[in-house]
Amino acid sequence: MAAAQDPKFILYSSVETRGQALDPYDGVSLDILDDGGNVLDETLNDVLASLDKQGWNAEHMTMLDVSYLSNRKRRLSARRTGRFIEGLSDRYVFTDIVCASLSNEALSFAYLAAVEGKKKLNLKVTSPGFERYVLDYAGTDPKLARSPHRWIVADTTDTLAAGDAAFALGAALNIPVWDSSDDRNLVLYREARDVPEGFVLDDEAPGLREEILGLRKARGAKEAKPVADLVLAPSKDPAYTFTEFIGGAMSALSANGYDVRVTFETLLDKADLYYVIGRDDWLENLPFFKKITALMDSKLSKFYGPVILHPTGRVKESGPWADIRAHFKIPMTETGWIGDIPAFVKEKGRDTAWGGGSIPAGAGMTFIRAKEVQDAGGDVLLSGLSNTQTVALILRNGNHFLVNGAPLPREADYILSKLAGGALREPAPVAVSAGRKVTAAYALDDARLILRLPMPEPPPHWREIIYGRDGRRGVDKTIPGTLLIKEDLLAGELLVLLAVSP
Repeated sequence: MAAAQDPKFILYSSVETRGQALDPYDGVSLDILDDGGNVLDETLNDVLASLDKQGWNAEHMTMLDVSYLSNRKRRLSARRTGRFIEGLSDRYVFTDIVCASLSNEALSFAYLAAVEGKKKLNLKVTSPGFERYVLDYAGTDPKLARSPHRWIVADTTDTLAAGDAAFALGAALNIPVWDSSDDRNLVLYREARDVPEGFVLDDEAPGLREEILGLRKARGAKEAKPVADLVLAPSKDPAYTFTEFIGGAMSALSANGYDVRVTFETLLDKADLYYVIGRDDWLENLPFFKKITALMDSKLSKFYGPVILHPTGRVKESGPWADIRAHFKIPMTETGWIGDIPAFVKEKGRDTAWGGGSIPAGAGMTFIRAKEVQDAGGDVLLSGLSNTQTVALILRNGNHFLVNGAPLPREADYILSKLAGGALREPAPVAVSAGRKVTAAYALDDARLILRLPMPEPPPHWREIIYGRDGRRGVDKTIPGTLLIKEDLLAGELLVLLAVSP
């Protein structure tokens, strides 16, 4: 098995308390601002001078963390943000700047100041700031050419989808993405799922670096997976966080063994699946809308994989929408907007989560009666009750699907999984990434996971590791190779399966 390249490790510390052993690390990230947003000048000078005497700057990274600038009480204008970065470059010796989400204009000035000072700019990926940044920026530059040089995901259980999106978008645009989290098991989940290029760890995570390296050595090189293109649209003022509007789709795709990439109103070449969420009104970008209809036209397209359309607005009657309606046999009588999504649907005779218990403002679906579609010869894969009417929630034509209702929460991943392969066999509050060599499952709540691994045959044996809620191994054993995984997990536990070669 080919060896995987070791990641970089950065020790995060307040500049006032830095005193840890730095030998195992490739760099240090120093929080240099006080509660008023002022640079801890004297202390920083002492620390940097000490590092310089050790020859640190010649071989290591020195990051100055100014994330506090995103605090509303200390937020600077865009130009002053750039001048602030310039001032740091003039006064101190370091390699990188770390900032949290600012306005796009402020980040542009910060980027230019960093480049002029021959420094790298790192962006902390936090929600909802990251969504506002990338969705707005993509409206003028879908390739994010002046994006910060590196993204550092700051994972929490509530914002996993933002991290998922960062890794997926970074893979599509060749932007390096690193990881950090206060939760040891989320860091290990990212290692198993995304193989980050680096990690920022704090001094209260003893042994975590060694655990990451152990997993990387055991897994070998990152495996090649089928690619799912999750197509989004730019937005100057996104109404929802990534957790709210792509959490379910992202979870369903990764559970079915896909390497997810994010693009903006562009179809990735040679993808194996397309999941198109798009803007409220796809008619605002008519050329791209026509590419969608062409993708599903059997006379024009040579793509035979799954295509999942998930409008965030109403299914209209005019233009290319008429082609979509004809494709899914939706009569022109079925129109109008319902400001609601069924929280649960009946599946196998039981209530199964769909819209979730808390529907955000603006959520809704097109009024499409299931019976009218069926009478027109259409295939309704999923329906639910809205008041007294049975409405169509998922429509199918061969390998093409139309999902009616947005946004959908992560809890909808079980049903959405059926459109991508059906790996999730039961609903469960678990973040899953499946593969032939490595599968990881992080329990967001107490759960029973039943997963059918997306591969034709299992390896002879799996190495099963279960990390307890404290991030320590509770189980590490070899089990017979199987395709059906059944595991009871407590909230915060992590399951990792590693294929054991003969």
